[in-house]
Amino acid sequence: MSYKRFVSVLELFLIIAVPFMTVGLDILEDTRIYNKMFDFATLENTIYNFKTDYAQSPKRAIFEHSEPQEYRTLWKLILTYTHAPLRKERPYAISMLKINNPQSVSLPYTAPDVVLIPESAPIVAVYQEFSDGTKIPGKNVIIVGTIADLERWFISDKKKIKIIANMSVSLVSILLGLVIHFGKAKLEQGTDSANKSLHRIAQR
Repeated sequence: MSYKRFVSVLELFLIIAVPFMTVGLDILEDTRIYNKMFDFATLENTIYNFKTDYAQSPKRAIFEHSEPQEYRTLWKLILTYTHAPLRKERPYAISMLKINNPQSVSLPYTAPDVVLIPESAPIVAVYQEFSDGTKIPGKNVIIVGTIADLERWFISDKKKIKIIANMSVSLVSILLGLVIHFGKAKLEQGTDSANKSLHRIAQR
């Protein structure tokens, strides 16, 4: 491929492909592949399980040994955004504090009551092993945020990924634009040199 053709292909790519890449990112954002790639689906399900009581009891604790992916994804989100004074070691579990006497609503017919879990319910890091009925000292429990915080952090994380992707596309556009600009200048310079050479030959 000649240099002139290469510059023309880059120019065509910049005109056609880059806008499609920008639109494609917006479309990709709502796909399963995108959500799985960045573990957004895992986070969304975790937050949903914390705040709902549909069909089953809400998932009030996530253990590293039994749910490693869910634990890892949630802990990474917490580490990124929380201002809580965390310990150096990872907690044994991430849990929602139990809400005493929560409000509930009744569904028609034979469906069970639905417990309404407030978004202000605290999320804690638990730094000791425990099971049902275990009394945990306050020094081994650190409040890292609330359910509302998790939702806000989740939205911020998605926005951050989108900003990085858009900046990458913009950077590619700028680099291609510079290559095209200097490529055309080089071609014009070559054309001028060739014309001058032909003119000198014609004068002899």
